[in-house]
Amino acid sequence: MGKSSSKLSAKQLHEYMQNTNFSDGELNMWYKLFMHQCPKGSLSADQFVNIYKVMHPDGRPEPFAMEVFRLFDQKNKGSLSFDDFILAHNITARGTNEQKLEWAFKLYDKDGDRRISRAELKVVIASIYLMMGKQYADDAHRAQTVESKVDAIFNAMDLDRDGFLSPEEFTEGVAHDTKMLSVLQEGV
Repeated sequence: MGKSSSKLSAKQLHEYMQNTNFSDGELNMWYKLFMHQCPKGSLSADQFVNIYKVMHPDGRPEPFAMEVFRLFDQKNKGSLSFDDFILAHNITARGTNEQKLEWAFKLYDKDGDRRISRAELKVVIASIYLMMGKQYADDAHRAQTVESKVDAIFNAMDLDRDGFLSPEEFTEGVAHDTKMLSVLQEGV
């Protein structure tokens, strides 16, 4: 879809409007901002992490930002084109609950085996707490909080008690957890 230039062509704009829930004005604004920050047309992992650092100055957002980058960079290029960025951003910002649930499942399913292990869940949840900052700065407190959260999630969602969360268990569990559902609805 997108090519490196200063403005989206009418054809590109039409394609993005067909594939996202953004208006033409929003798409042009995002493209202009993206190209201003990334004149070569690609956003590196370091640049992506820096965005999270600005948004979360009191925390250590690097690990979580890299988890999100992993999902945005679906072709494993090590950088994001405007296409990668806007299509992924569309899901997190404007996607349906079903799209957001699928995206969130992939965030936790780090190895892509279509199931979430306790270890995978711990890594991502720990990265979220690191990003939150001062209240979870103490490693021992954070580890205890993460362990408690993972135990609670598995107790509530691992219906077949196999030590993994399937996509169905995850979806069903989130649907019954109003806190988690509201986080997904707000976007990343």
